[in-house]
Amino acid sequence: MVIIKEDAPKPSKISLKFRHFFTHIKPESVFLLLAILVIIPIFIIPIAQPSNGALFASFKSMGMYATENPLKYGWLGRAAVLPIPYTVLGYITFFIHKVIPAGSVLDSRVLGAIYCILLLICVFNTCKGFNTIKHRWTNYLFALLCVLILCDYSNLAFFNTLFSLPILFVSLMAIIAIFISVIKGGSIRYWQMALLLIIGVSLAFLGDKLSAWLAVVIGVLAYAFLARHTRTPDKSFILGFFIILIIASGGYNAFFVQGASYKQDLYNSVFFGITDVTSVESIALPDSFNGYAEHFYSSDNPIDNGFYKVANYKSIITYYLRNPSDLFSEIKYSVQNAFGMRGLDISGEAPGNFRLYALLKSIFAPATRSMMVLFLLIYFGVSIYVSSDRTRKDSTRQFAGLLACLSVIEFLALVAPIVLTGRFLVNYNTSLAGIIFDILVLFGIVGGIRILLENNDRNKEKFGIEE
Repeated sequence: MVIIKEDAPKPSKISLKFRHFFTHIKPESVFLLLAILVIIPIFIIPIAQPSNGALFASFKSMGMYATENPLKYGWLGRAAVLPIPYTVLGYITFFIHKVIPAGSVLDSRVLGAIYCILLLICVFNTCKGFNTIKHRWTNYLFALLCVLILCDYSNLAFFNTLFSLPILFVSLMAIIAIFISVIKGGSIRYWQMALLLIIGVSLAFLGDKLSAWLAVVIGVLAYAFLARHTRTPDKSFILGFFIILIIASGGYNAFFVQGASYKQDLYNSVFFGITDVTSVESIALPDSFNGYAEHFYSSDNPIDNGFYKVANYKSIITYYLRNPSDLFSEIKYSVQNAFGMRGLDISGEAPGNFRLYALLKSIFAPATRSMMVLFLLIYFGVSIYVSSDRTRKDSTRQFAGLLACLSVIEFLALVAPIVLTGRFLVNYNTSLAGIIFDILVLFGIVGGIRILLENNDRNKEKFGIEE
């Protein structure tokens, strides 16, 4: 029961309604309701298949084909012969071929629905774990920003396709939700370690080298971040074993597995990357190969086998390490595409898509290399400073450390596509970097506000003044 003094002003009806709202409706529930309303159009607006030869080539290798009408959602069929499935997508396809009759078509909206449900669960738990007792209005701000940023169509455009990007997005949000839960609870549980193992190994064998590299990075950072939360010897042993397994799986796929697109990726890395900044002699290739620059890879007219006997990712990575200025020059393509309106090649300007955040970002965040580098340097510096400030709460410091790790992953997500495939398909390969940037913005806004409010509270308690 609230007692109001006679001389105190009575709260207005609007104020009482807000108090009632904040008391009875949880922020994560607000997110869930609004997110569902925003996501529904994804299953109504026709999705066109992108003109992507590499995608269709991978479909063909797994017994898949495109339907006659590209605006239809499904194009998964059954082939007489299936390759050995060494990737997660391969195993899923292999299973589908066993349960779906020959000649039938799978509606890819089923995949879109699964991805959306998993994303909603992950973000719901992120909102729940990120809630704070003080300044509760920031909990609702975070929930609204989750809808505005994470549910923007630029992040959901590929959900109704067979691209691997939705798996990367959902997996990343699941990992963040687990880490936030660990920070809030103060320890890691066995089921959380098992889930991290499943996600890490799945990313390692998703089927592309970008996800394999991401698995390795996540394994390293997960161990660095979670080691302090394993308070018992058995948990330490299990976590260490799981992390080693994730890193080994990702490293194996990144270095040794040469999938169907390996030759094409290596070709693109050289002739749409290296040749932009230097000649092929820099990676020990004969100068006769310079003529292939800017020419698309074709399996019908393959390049001389001598190219693959000499060219390899080791020489490409070594070159960029010795010439960081050339790598920095190429990053401009990653930044421009990571900031772009992702998903336009899927549905164009179809009405009904929720693109408010993408529109605001295109207006207020210039897609320049200098801006991105400055953003990451400031973000990483502030995160490290906050995480090392022992006067702050442990949870604040640990979360700042998590954001510092995420900013490192963002930098690698911008660099990796240039090294792995050059400028070829850079608009798709940098989509993960665009998503991570959006996550950094989301946590940066709310986390920054909370740090300022925390500073204000500390000054009021110590000096009786406000900042």
